[in-house]
Amino acid sequence: MMKSLVEPTLEIADEPEAQVVTAAPEPAVAQSAAPTLTLEHALYALVVLVALLLRTINLGALPLMAAEAAEAWPAWLAAAQVSAPAAPEPTSALLYGIQSLVFWGLGATDLLARLAPALAGTALVFLPWFWRSLLGRGAALALAVLLALDPWLISLGRTVNGTGIAIFLSLLAMGALWQRRVTEGALQRLRWERVAAVSLALLVAAGAQTWSLLPVVIVFAALFARPHPEEPGSVRVHPSSLIWFGATLILGATGFAARPEAIGALSTGLTAWLEQFSVASTGHVAWWPVLRLAIDQPLIAVFGVAGLVVCWIDARGTADWRLPVFLSVWLAWGLLLWLLPGRGVDVLPMVSLPLAIAAGRVAPRLITPSLPFGGGLELFALLTVQVVLLVASAIWFVSLVDSAVYNDRFAVTAAVIVVLMGGLWVVFGFWSGWRPALQVAGLFYGSVLLLLTVRSGLQLSQPGDLMHPNGYWESVTSPDIRLLAADIERISSARRGDPHEAEIQVLLDPAPDPLLGWYLRSMRALRWVRAPEMNELQPPTDVRAPRTARWPLVVAPTQRNGELQLPTDYVGSDYDTVIFWGPSLLPGPQALDGSQVSGLPAGELDRVEAQRQWTDVLQPRLRWLLYRKVKESPVAATVTLWAPR
Repeated sequence: MMKSLVEPTLEIADEPEAQVVTAAPEPAVAQSAAPTLTLEHALYALVVLVALLLRTINLGALPLMAAEAAEAWPAWLAAAQVSAPAAPEPTSALLYGIQSLVFWGLGATDLLARLAPALAGTALVFLPWFWRSLLGRGAALALAVLLALDPWLISLGRTVNGTGIAIFLSLLAMGALWQRRVTEGALQRLRWERVAAVSLALLVAAGAQTWSLLPVVIVFAALFARPHPEEPGSVRVHPSSLIWFGATLILGATGFAARPEAIGALSTGLTAWLEQFSVASTGHVAWWPVLRLAIDQPLIAVFGVAGLVVCWIDARGTADWRLPVFLSVWLAWGLLLWLLPGRGVDVLPMVSLPLAIAAGRVAPRLITPSLPFGGGLELFALLTVQVVLLVASAIWFVSLVDSAVYNDRFAVTAAVIVVLMGGLWVVFGFWSGWRPALQVAGLFYGSVLLLLTVRSGLQLSQPGDLMHPNGYWESVTSPDIRLLAADIERISSARRGDPHEAEIQVLLDPAPDPLLGWYLRSMRALRWVRAPEMNELQPPTDVRAPRTARWPLVVAPTQRNGELQLPTDYVGSDYDTVIFWGPSLLPGPQALDGSQVSGLPAGELDRVEAQRQWTDVLQPRLRWLLYRKVKESPVAATVTLWAPR
């Protein structure tokens, strides 16, 4: 009979090696006591595999965003030993060092640029294994599942920045501090102490969000890193751990001693973090984080709050308030960061992570409901009816959203079905008891919210189209940027016999555009200029070649085309580079034309006004919430490629 993961089980692997030998001197017994693979190991392996697939499938399908290119391009410049005027400074010394080594050894592609964050995001999913004695086995496994399917963590794991790596290192440091507290044996505790030291050192070099996560680690250490019972007194740190910390910090901040210039990223990252206190986001309004929590993370939005309440209730019985205090402080700190003017996507996990830990505490209680009846026929019938009603309400709601004219009948019918669903749960509670009813209802709606969370994760991570913006990032890169690079290579091949030999001038605006720098990195004759240099327009050395054969290509922001003063032999083609869209750009109410409403009776005028509110305000927002679909094309920044005939 298979033992439940929720129940405590004996784990021989956690026992000291000396105890295993003395307790089992016989060879046959000692062999049977060796650690073996269990169902728990298999489940963790499955969860990690799912996390790896979600973070690596089509990893290079989307072009790098401007913020990603600002991190990847400087690393490529260092690896290729190429300079560019006023190139952007990286904000993560650790990521800069890793990427420069990867680009130097394997080459530079969009996929390789995102590889390190993807692997860190995958490794993050396994860390709850080291929290089992703190959270419980079932809660730790549930937390691993939530981390694997978290839309924000998936998105950050597929993005070139140091936030995903910083989250991994902070949770690793906290797990190591906890293991140092509970592990038996001085040598094992010293090993975990060194793991914590290395993790903290790399965390300092990880990027801007280091400074959001360090206070969380400090609070955890203050609450949980108490001295071991065998070591009474104050918490003692071994001197060798300080050496490990210092040496790792030097390596992490200098690109593993290969990029000393990376140490400047420490101050750049701190500056970027401080800017969120004063520099307002251009595309994210104040209510944007709450909106993202509701549409991206409905599961932890509901069960995370419930789990936090459960943690406080459980603490009353055990008199151990550390876990609920830690989660509450972390959540309050995350909400404070949400209120800052910057409100970027990097701070969203500061709220979702403590809620995920709290939600993991609830999951084992829902998976094993204690129903009072022996058979499952009644339960099957109840769940079948609930699924049918849920689908019916969804159909009526979709009909309402797709209707060109607002129809009260659709809305009322959907509301009646929802009320009927709630009534069935009340009847079930009177019949079977409120505790089993709450467990079954929680499991049912938790499954529905989990499916919605998975859907949101796929929407944020997989390629979409222009008319279905997810509104997660303030701006994304248009696929046209790759078309621009391909067209330049084709022109170079036709005129120079080599796809990377054409002379090309890229205008500064006012600094180099990291997107253009990244995608035109293979052009060996690329120059950054403030204006096209006419002294380059020289006739070819071969008299048989066309007059314009040696003229350079010019790439300029489209709004500056009027000031270029290029010869008439040049022709241009526009390419979208950056696409801007956010929920705040959804259309607002349009003013009624007086000629259309003059003379209408009061009742008819109210009907026209209600229809206008539906068409201009409510329906576009519901269509975006349901389908991520908009009617008007987002705003795009463009550049123009000028080439001589």
